[in-house]
Amino acid sequence: MSFTIPGAAPKRRISSGWPDGTITSWNRAATRVFGYGSTEAIGRNVAMLFPSERLSEEEDLMTRIACGERVEHFESQRVRKDGTTIDVSVTLSPNTDQHGRIVERLQRAGERRGD
Repeated sequence: MSFTIPGAAPKRRISSGWPDGTITSWNRAATRVFGYGSTEAIGRNVAMLFPSERLSEEEDLMTRIACGERVEHFESQRVRKDGTTIDVSVTLSPNTDQHGRIVERLQRAGERRGD
């Protein structure tokens, strides 16, 4: 399943995943920003995009999403396939089923450009 958001900036990546961090969708914008194709990213854990010194950040974000919290415009860093670190702005949202159970998390991360 792939998500698109009308009017989203072209450099935004949009992906979704299970609450445990497993990537379940990945679009072309994600490929441009991070260098991984959809077949390389889907099924892997989103932690592959985190610098090793920020892995605890992912645990905190997963906890917040599990509590139903939306995390907007979180400034962070991620790692591209080629190993370069980039500054990003991340928004995470829980997606619930008709019973209010969190069934996946939606994520948008855009590369931040220097001023």
